[in-house]
Amino acid sequence: MAAVLIVIMFGMVAFAIDTGYLALARTETQRTADATAHAAVVEFASSQDINEITKRARSVASEFTSSNPVLGQVASVAPNVDVSIGHYEFGSGQSELKFDDPTKYNAVKVRIRRTSSQNGAVPLFFGGILNRSEQDVDAEATAALVRDVKGFKIPPSGKNVPMLPITIEEDYWDQSHESDADVWGYDPKTGQVTAEADGIPELRLFPNETGSSGNLGTVNIGVTNNSTSYISKQIRNGLSRADLQFHGGSLELNPLGTLYLSGNPGLSAAMKDDLESIIGEVRVVPVYRSVWGNGNNAMFEIVKFVAVRIMAVKLTGGEKAINVQPASLTLEGLIQGDGAQTSAGVFSSPRIVH
Repeated sequence: MAAVLIVIMFGMVAFAIDTGYLALARTETQRTADATAHAAVVEFASSQDINEITKRARSVASEFTSSNPVLGQVASVAPNVDVSIGHYEFGSGQSELKFDDPTKYNAVKVRIRRTSSQNGAVPLFFGGILNRSEQDVDAEATAALVRDVKGFKIPPSGKNVPMLPITIEEDYWDQSHESDADVWGYDPKTGQVTAEADGIPELRLFPNETGSSGNLGTVNIGVTNNSTSYISKQIRNGLSRADLQFHGGSLELNPLGTLYLSGNPGLSAAMKDDLESIIGEVRVVPVYRSVWGNGNNAMFEIVKFVAVRIMAVKLTGGEKAINVQPASLTLEGLIQGDGAQTSAGVFSSPRIVH
């Protein structure tokens, strides 16, 4: 009886070892899939060109698997087979990506495989007893982020929304990539702006001719008439909870894709220190399509929100200017749009959705 029980006991131990080893393999495969999808979806913040995003996301996925091995072995991906770029709608509960409209793409799905046909199946220690020496293991993960933003609400953390009360004209923004102005550069390692070109063109945020006499692009957010001190506070700190509550708890485009903000006479030299304090930082600015009225009576039709980095400020002396360059910014409290390209460079943090 002891001899029989020993055989049974060793069989159970062998089964437990192989089962535990497979459980570890599945855990590491899922971890690699999650990490790879998360890293790949970040590439949406690097470009507006979906073809470029797809290329870079697949490249990142291929590179990232090498640093996240499964059971000590790299589980490489076949980029055109195991990495899919598509659209995920938050709040929908969908399990599969949609591929019908590339303008809405915001997600990356990654499949990691340890199979006999790819990367080699997971070997079993005692499976040969049951005539099985290996087992296929695979895992999938989908990561997504919000990249079509139609507005902002009070973040769960209560943090301010880093938005400037300055608006820029839509056509001018859309043509910014064609600008040959590249005087300033940003060093991400030091967080400093230098007087060296970095390949990203600059545009002038302020002053700009808006077509509204007495108004060069400043708007009222949070109050009906921003004072100098109020604008200074928003420049440094962004929009507060009180500012958003003034607009009903959120600042967003209506179903027709527009938001109306009243004008403000403009910035003064007194705000020079405030603006200089955020050089090198990224801020959201609203983009307007049309304006009517003058000065305090101006009304701007806002149609988009974009992220810019403050590069240079000159509000005293000769020609005044605030120079910025397109940038990327990850924020809380975003309100997802419907894919109508209502934002540029503004994203939520990526997260695993499936």
